[in-house]
Amino acid sequence: LFFLGTAFSIVFIRKTFCGKKSGKVNKMSCPPKFILYSKLYITTLLASALLGMTTGLLVYYWPQDPQFAHCSKSLDLGGIVGNLIIGDVNIARNIHLTLYNPNHRDMNFKETLGAIEYKGEQFGTFLVPKFTAESRTLMDGVMDVDFTLLEDESLLQMARDYSENDLTLTVRMDID
Repeated sequence: LFFLGTAFSIVFIRKTFCGKKSGKVNKMSCPPKFILYSKLYITTLLASALLGMTTGLLVYYWPQDPQFAHCSKSLDLGGIVGNLIIGDVNIARNIHLTLYNPNHRDMNFKETLGAIEYKGEQFGTFLVPKFTAESRTLMDGVMDVDFTLLEDESLLQMARDYSENDLTLTVRMDID
């Protein structure tokens, strides 16, 4: 429709300026400047259309980061901190995660190992299995996490931060 409208407008302009009102367009009667201007007009319209389509495709297919949500009500950080305080060396927990892939293409993830840290000290590890997140879908999964004993002073500080609702954990993982 865009190209058809452009063609009709060029024919109308040429008939108006270069030809007789009821006859065919006579190339010899068109001034050279007008022919140059009409070619520039067509080129500008085509370039604008191409730029618009390219921009639209880039916006539509531009990659976005996946969104993760922790949806496990069974992960009790207070229980983990309490178990670590009484001396349990290793604690295994399942964490339920939801992943949303907002992209228009599937995302493939390799198997990767991650770590959970408290103030720079690692106290938990987890393994994310190899999977494919389909485009524009939600995906649920279970991840096994192994927590290990921290140093005494870090453990007490972690318990204090938890009781004050100020516990901050860092999750590190490399995703390709």
